[in-house]
Amino acid sequence: MLRGHFEFGTLAFSRPSLILVRNAEGRWNLERWLPPAVSPSNAVFYGPQQAAPSNHLRTIEFDDGRVNFKLENDKQAFAFTNVAGRVEQIDSGRWQLRFEATPWRSGVALQSTGTLRVRGDVAGTSARLQPAQLQVHWNEASLADLFRLWRGQDYGVRGLFALDATLQSGSPDAEGKPHPSPGAWTFSVHARAQRVHRWDLPERGDNPRLNSVLQGSFFSDGRPTMPARFTIEAPQSNLHGEFSAGSALSDLSVRLDSMGIRAEDLVAWYRAFQPEVDEGVVAQQFFTGSATLHGWPPQLETAGFSSPGGTVKIPGIEGPLQIGPLRGGRERSKLVIEPVRISWNAAPLLEDEGAAGAKRKAVTDIRSVMNIALQHDFAAGEGGLAVDARVQRGEQVLRLAQAFGRTLNHSWEATGEASAALQWN
Repeated sequence: MLRGHFEFGTLAFSRPSLILVRNAEGRWNLERWLPPAVSPSNAVFYGPQQAAPSNHLRTIEFDDGRVNFKLENDKQAFAFTNVAGRVEQIDSGRWQLRFEATPWRSGVALQSTGTLRVRGDVAGTSARLQPAQLQVHWNEASLADLFRLWRGQDYGVRGLFALDATLQSGSPDAEGKPHPSPGAWTFSVHARAQRVHRWDLPERGDNPRLNSVLQGSFFSDGRPTMPARFTIEAPQSNLHGEFSAGSALSDLSVRLDSMGIRAEDLVAWYRAFQPEVDEGVVAQQFFTGSATLHGWPPQLETAGFSSPGGTVKIPGIEGPLQIGPLRGGRERSKLVIEPVRISWNAAPLLEDEGAAGAKRKAVTDIRSVMNIALQHDFAAGEGGLAVDARVQRGEQVLRLAQAFGRTLNHSWEATGEASAALQWN
């Protein structure tokens, strides 16, 4: 004390508050705390090098903290509360992070937002926090609260959500070589959703689930980067493509390189959000395609998809529905789906009186046929659905609608042959 020399060992903060502000150029106030980035140079220095300044502060502890966000002067409704953890110096200029927080949004009643946990280590501010390696884990979150956090309202979706992510910069690759682009941050995000269903429907064992992986890199100084690769997987379907986003939502760009979707997954999603779907509905069909979207809300720029055809089994209808080949895509300013033929056996079940045991059989040369086509003009903002059908037994059409939870006939019936031509604009 006589020499006036003090060293802080541990600093403890209770109920601290941090405000992160992003300006019109897309830069955060955190960046002003760091020294300017040093451009890569091939210059060679001789003689002894000045040692990096060291800090004798060992540990920073905090609890019951809060992190707020602002875009220029506008305070955002989203924040982190119950922030608790510690930052510990494990080596000269090297800090280890461990903290957790609860996502929060003002004006919205939240029930289960889960806990966000961050672990890792970073360099000091004199080295612009690089090299750094962080792991993020978010679990026990409900999909309902995820949408409330994002948009501030309930979209009627229920399920569970979890996320694991890694973020690193300045670290060598798997072969021990330095990163070819100094200053780049690489990230990997793995998100999972399961038990997805509508809010007023009970959980089912076949409720859909999704796994998604996003991998890419970015520069903290705003330099352009390569698009990130993403993969979305369902139990029997998958999507692969590239994703990029700039400082504005209008810079959003998504490209689907390959798409493989099975009808079984589509039926599971439909059943999770539509009540009274017949348990015996079974669909078998495979769709492939690609597409490009840009801006926000996303605008479809290019698209192409096809299917060789498939079948759908409906209880109460003899034999499966035969779905013909499907082809569609964007042609100039229009989204066009060429006419798809759907046919099924229209003959009633007959009794074969000559056979022992009165075996049942159906006449297979009588079929009902329906052709469906769709188009939408993006320039004019309008489109139309065309249906051309001829059915031998009208009650089968009513049965089809009922099997998919869309009962048309309430206290009335319709039988016999019918035909229809519909142009719905």
